[in-house]
Amino acid sequence: MPDISLHRYNPSENNSALNAPHRFRYYNKRNQNTDVILDIWNSKKEKYVLSVLMNKIQEIFALDATFAFAVAPSNTRFFVDDIQNKLQLNFINAIDISGCFSKVNGFEALNSNRELADFELRQSYLLDVNCFNQNVNENIKQLLLIDDVYAIGNTFNGMKILIRDINPDIEIKTAVILTTT
Repeated sequence: MPDISLHRYNPSENNSALNAPHRFRYYNKRNQNTDVILDIWNSKKEKYVLSVLMNKIQEIFALDATFAFAVAPSNTRFFVDDIQNKLQLNFINAIDISGCFSKVNGFEALNSNRELADFELRQSYLLDVNCFNQNVNENIKQLLLIDDVYAIGNTFNGMKILIRDINPDIEIKTAVILTTT
């Protein structure tokens, strides 16, 4: 489970910005109109999601702390982009290494119905070692991984494996908006 999770998915909360990332994917898979979900997200994200998430992160990292962070590679970038932008505004010394990560073509974590083995995760995610080493020097002791939805844990597990292959001593924390399990 993530170190920080704002909400557990509740299908009866139709107007919740906290449920929006999961509901968006559900509607999108079924070719249903997602406009109402995006409207809910855009109108409520600041007050009910992003500010609350930043306050929770601040319980782990001081606003002036130096740490690295990465938002998970995602096909629905607008949710994680909003988190990424807010984090960069609030934590001025945080080093964004999100661009160092990518997914192997075609892999979609939410389509997994089981926890993947380490070798499968290594085949599903990529970490640019040069990018990582250029941004995460020996003075960086902590790293925060962030995603919008946590289902089984494959995204965080895959990212952690790749990080630990490079730097087994870095402390890794995780944060999500919503858990579905």
